[in-house]
Amino acid sequence: METDLRTLFGNQMRRDDAERVLEDDEAVSELASSATVLLWDGKHVLENAFTGLGDVELAPLHPVRRIGTHHKARSKFAYHATQFGGHSHLVLAESLLEAAWLRQFDRRAQHWGYIGQPAVVRWQYGSKTLIHIPDVLGQDIDHHHWFADIRYSDGMDTFTGRVMDRLMRETCRQTGTDYEIFTDMKPERRANLSVLAMRRWRNPVTVADWWPDVDKSRPATMMWLTEAAGGGPVGLSRAIRVVAQCHADIKLSEPISMRSRLTWRSSNV
Repeated sequence: METDLRTLFGNQMRRDDAERVLEDDEAVSELASSATVLLWDGKHVLENAFTGLGDVELAPLHPVRRIGTHHKARSKFAYHATQFGGHSHLVLAESLLEAAWLRQFDRRAQHWGYIGQPAVVRWQYGSKTLIHIPDVLGQDIDHHHWFADIRYSDGMDTFTGRVMDRLMRETCRQTGTDYEIFTDMKPERRANLSVLAMRRWRNPVTVADWWPDVDKSRPATMMWLTEAAGGGPVGLSRAIRVVAQCHADIKLSEPISMRSRLTWRSSNV
């Protein structure tokens, strides 16, 4: 982590003291009211109140820390490719689960973009500080910002899990900030998201000569979408790209087949 950031929370609470605070509802509420958000633009620390996140420009921000793993780690880190602000971005995920949820975030109806390891949330308790680094800071197309943490469910009964579930939730509740903890994902959804992610950022289907017929008819199933897109293996490849680029949604918790039903979005994204 950058030295300029580390100097802002050097006097941290002891773990056992923090554990006692997290068990006290009144102390949690008081601590939540002291929260500030520290961002990093690559050169300077940007300090914000939670209520000021709406003025933050996401694209120029850098992760506040570099992450890695050890060779015996249960879950390896991974790069996930996404796009926002007119540029491609690589987001470093701390686990394969986190990478899967990033693919899901790309399919949010109001999605604009997000960064990983985006900020240090700092709480002040007397002369001591407590910090947490959320996994994701996202922005929707209406400039609405949101935080997310991603953690296996069996890792929630830990100190970090309690900071997320008690202190981050209460801080975001007090400030009206959207926050959610995402946990385990079914293997079928992971597999489907992986297939779609490989086609998400290819050439937009909306510029293809076959797109107007598809957009006009908006078929109800993958079979009819495949036929409208040209039929055969080529039509199927095009149909998957249509879904991958979020023009239509499909049930991801079960295998994708020709009978899978489509829900078309009201506008192109």
